[in-house]
Amino acid sequence: MREIEVSVAQGKKEFTKIIRESSQEGHNIIVTKRGRPAVVIMPFDNYKKLKRTSVLNELMDLRKRLSVSGITAQQVYDESRKSLEERE
Repeated sequence: MREIEVSVAQGKKEFTKIIRESSQEGHNIIVTKRGRPAVVIMPFDNYKKLKRTSVLNELMDLRKRLSVSGITAQQVYDESRKSLEERE
């Protein structure tokens, strides 16, 4: 996977080409504003993988914090269930 850098101005002119480069070739496109990275355009499948990895990392961190605190998964479930029922 290649990374390509384009300016906002170039991105406006060549939007269709840039989208094609990203989706068909699998490249990440870094869009710069005044020479500084502003956003990244990436293939949707890459985004989904990145999102899943991020959520998994958050869950693993939560698991670690819960194990240190001594709170069980069942206690978390029971309390969240109780809280949801109170809202109804």
